[in-house]
Amino acid sequence: DPAISLWPDNDENPDVHFFDIQAGLLFKSRISKTMDLTLGFAALHLARGKNYGLVSKDNSEDARQNMRFNVHGQMNMALTDKWTLTPQFLYTRMGPASEAALQAWGTYAWDPQRDINFRAGLGYRFGDAAEVLAGVDYKDLRVGVSYDVNVSSLKDATRFRGGFEVALMYVGKIYKKPKVKPVIICPKF
Repeated sequence: DPAISLWPDNDENPDVHFFDIQAGLLFKSRISKTMDLTLGFAALHLARGKNYGLVSKDNSEDARQNMRFNVHGQMNMALTDKWTLTPQFLYTRMGPASEAALQAWGTYAWDPQRDINFRAGLGYRFGDAAEVLAGVDYKDLRVGVSYDVNVSSLKDATRFRGGFEVALMYVGKIYKKPKVKPVIICPKF
């Protein structure tokens, strides 16, 4: 019956909550005056909470959420005072599913005084799609667009028509004026 939802309603207990743990590590290092490296690892759903709405392999309703692992990295290489090359990778795995992607960005510092950069690049999601990437950075705001085209066996179904994506990112900063306690070096009499 198509009217029956694939996701069971939880009318008996609408206040379902579950505990979840996530952890990660990030390593950043300046390798030289013109290069820096970032590597990261994250583990998600460490508590493997009950995944309401899903059914396990043996058809019981006690399906546990799979853990997810992400590994990523990037290297910024200043080629000139205006051009930077940034290769980066991402690998993620959750249960039996995994994904790996490589990207390479070129960034042109169009107006360093006003902090305006233009970005362009190419990417590849292994076994799935090729990506064309572009973007603009203005101070702490980044706007990006991408278009990916299937190169897997799905290319016949999609007829090489890909997906267009737009992204907006803002890096917020909190500047807190430090409270400095005055230190009296001379003794008081």
